[in-house]
Amino acid sequence: MRLDAFEVFFADFAPRLRQEVYGHLAPDAHPLALAVMREAVEAAPAGSASITCRIALTWSMANRVEGAKRHSLDEMALDIGQRIPSLAAGLAATGAGPARVMTVAEVAAALRVAYDPSVAKLIEDVGAQAAGIEWEDAGPAGAEEAWDHYRHDGATSVSWVMTEAPRGQVFSNVLANLLAPHPDIARKRVALLYRPYDTAAAVRVVESDRP
Repeated sequence: MRLDAFEVFFADFAPRLRQEVYGHLAPDAHPLALAVMREAVEAAPAGSASITCRIALTWSMANRVEGAKRHSLDEMALDIGQRIPSLAAGLAATGAGPARVMTVAEVAAALRVAYDPSVAKLIEDVGAQAAGIEWEDAGPAGAEEAWDHYRHDGATSVSWVMTEAPRGQVFSNVLANLLAPHPDIARKRVALLYRPYDTAAAVRVVESDRP
């Protein structure tokens, strides 16, 4: 399972805030309440840090029964469709908030923004569905790979990979600085990879990690 990712970026929230608030104003509300809501929208900071979280689950079409044929695409679609609701409910129960499945348009838009951050405001204003980004447009129009960076569509990506977990005790705030916004980095993506273990294997892993 891949938790990809805590994406931290600085964005202009004014259009989204106006759309959200004005779209829910009741026309028959008290004039004072309407005035307070409009004033709150106009007084809100134009830009601030935003954090989004996306989770990617990967399934294998291989059959666990030795010698059996691989699962078909239809079988996998049915199995995944039955599992997603309980997985989403489990995430909500952890305190992560409501979880939902992304649409094809939202996935394509997220990829497009990752390669070309300049289109983020357009997608934010009109929405992923209305932006009409197809899979053919999701990738970079041009890219150049180097040993220490990756240039794509007017932006540059640099990756750092942790190869060894911290030694000693690990506290709940160990990732706080990594996930926090940074004024010198316009957009930051943190990907965490998880490998599920069964109960017996998990016990062995935990015991082997004890000092």
